[in-house]
Amino acid sequence: MSAAGPIDARRMRQALAGHALGSAIEHHEEIGSTNDRVRELIEAGHGHGTVVLAERQTAGRGRRGAAWCGTPGHDLLISVLLRPPPAAMPTRITLLAALALTEAVRGQTGLAARIKWPNDLWLEGRKLAGVLSESCAGAVVLGIGCNVNSAAADRPAGVAGLAVSLREADPETDRWWDRTALAVALLRRLQHWWPAVASTDTGETGHWTLARQHLSALALFQPGDWIEATLNEEQLAAQVEGLGDEGQLCVRDPAGRRRELYQVERIRPVKGAGW
Repeated sequence: MSAAGPIDARRMRQALAGHALGSAIEHHEEIGSTNDRVRELIEAGHGHGTVVLAERQTAGRGRRGAAWCGTPGHDLLISVLLRPPPAAMPTRITLLAALALTEAVRGQTGLAARIKWPNDLWLEGRKLAGVLSESCAGAVVLGIGCNVNSAAADRPAGVAGLAVSLREADPETDRWWDRTALAVALLRRLQHWWPAVASTDTGETGHWTLARQHLSALALFQPGDWIEATLNEEQLAAQVEGLGDEGQLCVRDPAGRRRELYQVERIRPVKGAGW
């Protein structure tokens, strides 16, 4: 099947047979929001690993309620119903999903996507994908939007220069990437890392220890880099130290005070300061 065609849910089911993530898959031509559909499935009692994909969303959203604009039939719009164990750390869920997507993108395309803490993927200095996790009745709705085959002309004028797709990152070949294969790779990598969501093993081979090593290697913000962040009404400039046990970003401000960031409104690298 051509990579330019719709996502093949039947092919996904075959590839993910026996996997917890992808145990049930819905594929919609059009839907309001894949996240909202997963909320309905949670309320109806559906199990861990149920997946909802759409070719087009009319009410997709990202962090802080911002609209997520995916190009119909071109991008990856996917939500997953997760039922984490009681000891799961919410900050880790978003990071592990970002790690899984980054590994899937790199494995499928060879393109050097990086994780922009806490929930974005960047490629060539622009946003490639976003991850949103929301609690719902003891479960978690994990939503992911990734620009795969869209072009700048397909996006609203306000974001056209801030985003990039996998197809745009290789303009010489203008290659259309297989969204079905990318979705399968994402779910396989997320299942691989899922035990780290509640891991308390701090040994060298512990699930979270290994996940944090991979997260650090693929992070946009490396130790020693300077970032600027907005926290409520505070503007913070700080130097990155690394990830904490819960997935928080540990930084040190110019006065030498150590800060642990769990949520930010905005964060960006400071050019010329290790980036």
